[in-house]
Amino acid sequence: MKVKQLIKKLEKANPEADVILSSDMEGNRFGLANEIEYQNFIRYVNNENEIEICEADDDAEGAKPCVIIWPNM
Repeated sequence: MKVKQLIKKLEKANPEADVILSSDMEGNRFGLANEIEYQNFIRYVNNENEIEICEADDDAEGAKPCVIIWPNM
């Protein structure tokens, strides 16, 4: 999902609602969104089944910008 897609989906939400993140698709753990990082990059490994996060000062060659939302778990 791209940031613009997330923004479009969130436009329909109550702006006063809490943002909750799930730890997995089964909903085994939930936590309030706690922090957002913008200065990271993502590199897809193994045909996009696995990802690698790189910081801006790391070797980010071939990586794409990403946003990380950290839950408070």
